[in-house]
Amino acid sequence: MSVNKALRSVLKRSLQSNVILNSNGRRRILRRQGLRVIVFLDDYLLVHQNRTIKNFHVLIAMTFLKNLRWTINLEKSICTPTRSIDLGITWDTLPNAKSLPAEKEIRIRQCLITRLSAGNCTLKEAQRLLEYLNFATFITHWGRLHGRTLQRHSNALRRSPLSPSPLAEEVNQDMVWWLHNLSHKTVTRPIHIETRHVNYIVIAASDL
Repeated sequence: MSVNKALRSVLKRSLQSNVILNSNGRRRILRRQGLRVIVFLDDYLLVHQNRTIKNFHVLIAMTFLKNLRWTINLEKSICTPTRSIDLGITWDTLPNAKSLPAEKEIRIRQCLITRLSAGNCTLKEAQRLLEYLNFATFITHWGRLHGRTLQRHSNALRRSPLSPSPLAEEVNQDMVWWLHNLSHKTVTRPIHIETRHVNYIVIAASDL
């Protein structure tokens, strides 16, 4: 059965069962077809880990809405998304990579240089830097490991939160590490790690 016929059949059964086609009703029908969809008024967000399946789901959703006599604004719609910025991270599906946006990298780098130049920080300044680095650790190898010294230093500052405290040598070393390893051009990680095929060889040992 074609996509169009299948959706018409589902739509007909839904109307016969008096399903109100509000946003909840539309979402429920699409999810019955296996779509992962979020509906807010007339906005639809579809997600899937497999790009081919996701494109097929977009076709299903568009066909469904057209059967409801909706007019889809294709100029404002992103039917084949490749890159977006969400949660402070750039997600690029073509190379299957996630990275820091350039402007966020610049902001973190400036904060690191300021703290290294001052040689001290208050509790609020340490917490702000940790907040910035929290995004970077999401895509930087060994990033979380090199943020622990600053975390411990921040906890110690709670005893006198308003007084600047000199940075320990290990904190300075980790900040320098971040400056060397923080780059949106080189620091990327795969969004989805491809599974590798493993072949197992089983033999039966015998004395005979």
